[in-house]
Amino acid sequence: MFRYIEYDIETLQNVKLAKTDVKEDSEESIEYITGSAIRGAFIYRYIKKYGADISQGIHKKKIFSGDITFLNAYPKYDNKRSIPFPKCYFAPKDKMKKLKKDDWLEIKLNPCAGFEKVRLSNFAAVNDDLDKYTGINVEKESNLHINKNKTDSKTKIFRYESIKRGQVFRGIIKVREECIDEVRELLNNSIVYIGGSKGNGYGKCLIKNMSEGNRENPEYQLFESKNYFDKELYLITMSDIIYRNKLGKYKTLIDEEFIKDRLGLESVGFVDSNIETCVISGFNNKWNCRTPQIVGIKAGSVFKYDIVGEVDSQKLIEFMDEGIGERRVEGFGRFIIIDSLTDGIFERVKEEKEEDMLSIIQRERDLTDRLSDNEKKQIQNLLNSIYRKRITDQLYKMVDSTVLYLKNKNKLSNNQWGKFMQFFMDINDLQPEEGIKKFEKYIEKISSKTGSFGSKKTAYEQLKHVKVKEENIIDYFTKVIRNSQTITWLEDDNLKDNFEGFDVEIDGNFAYRMNINFLAEFCRYQLRKEGTI
Repeated sequence: MFRYIEYDIETLQNVKLAKTDVKEDSEESIEYITGSAIRGAFIYRYIKKYGADISQGIHKKKIFSGDITFLNAYPKYDNKRSIPFPKCYFAPKDKMKKLKKDDWLEIKLNPCAGFEKVRLSNFAAVNDDLDKYTGINVEKESNLHINKNKTDSKTKIFRYESIKRGQVFRGIIKVREECIDEVRELLNNSIVYIGGSKGNGYGKCLIKNMSEGNRENPEYQLFESKNYFDKELYLITMSDIIYRNKLGKYKTLIDEEFIKDRLGLESVGFVDSNIETCVISGFNNKWNCRTPQIVGIKAGSVFKYDIVGEVDSQKLIEFMDEGIGERRVEGFGRFIIIDSLTDGIFERVKEEKEEDMLSIIQRERDLTDRLSDNEKKQIQNLLNSIYRKRITDQLYKMVDSTVLYLKNKNKLSNNQWGKFMQFFMDINDLQPEEGIKKFEKYIEKISSKTGSFGSKKTAYEQLKHVKVKEENIIDYFTKVIRNSQTITWLEDDNLKDNFEGFDVEIDGNFAYRMNINFLAEFCRYQLRKEGTI
């Protein structure tokens, strides 16, 4: 008999878990910890303890035959494991763009004019009635890596993402009763390493809060009240699924006959689906190569079927426990079946900040009355310093996202990009008013026949072909410079720590330097990508 063990896994370092469809110059991270990654950590500790050949005897049965199955670890919220947000909901496009934290949005199963699919979060916490979803976004970090390949004449720049440290995910292990103690011994309260670059400061995680083992499937417990089946059922994928039909062909539609046979129904008819597909691959350590890429069904996909007959509750539970398709021991093939879905609401996660040292000071002492002026000044400087550091960190994210909207960049030579970069570096130390005036004179000089880029007036016209979104590069630079004493490009407007009696702020000089640094780094990015610097 199987039991289900729940546990928490906390990222102590950033974790690199790349999507399969990696681009040539970038590597995006998934937003959860895969069952296969946790399974790999378990196998490592298992071999370390027993020194065994896991392809033989009882070890093979435990590892490869389904005695121990590792489900994905999804973001933890309100002490529960979140679920993949169902991909069947739609909402007005304009309202989705305006949705803020602590706000909510009405979502519909049937789209109207001006509606788009809700893609605000990949994961959500949900209530028992499945009509209120709290979106959960996993924090990620982006970094740039410069690969200087001696066999290549150009230096290549590569962008990669990672799951940010300090986040907690909740995972599930399906395990035979006789293996529970062994799993707990090897994993509970243990440090494990997950994902790529484990030797370079990535991947360190702590597994903790491991439960004793429950006979009921925790994935289905939340939906137990949705089992009054009449004429239809909904299948929601709780993980990616690799599905083959009877002929062995990979499919992204789960066949009606397959559902009918597993649930003992008289007939099943496909009605509709809202799905997304994903490319699934892996790595074969024995052969030291990647496995073939397969198009699978992405977690959160929804299928609707008409049914005739009575759903056998025992067969239903056994079907969901077993899963669908291939690589189930690694967490693939998970799903739940419910009787209905309705319209609902979607809300952002309410901002919750852990109490830090300044909060403790504020609680235990009345800052405005008991602190000296010098102490208040020190705390004010500390708060301002933290805010400035966060803005500085945001700057590089802004560069990374802005270059995606750059068009016709090759209309400017490396020499021209370099001159702009050097100019911005030169005016960075000036007073804002002086720097703005110098920029305006610089643009006037470029537009003249004897400008900085030579005696031909066409040089200025050439610049107009380079665009950021729909603005030419000169207009874009001018807009940033003229508004440089305020910071309007922050992606996250919740970077301040607010404390009673203290106003966290930045001055115009700091804002000016940040904006000029942004433009300099924007130009530097183009030169790095071309291998010039």
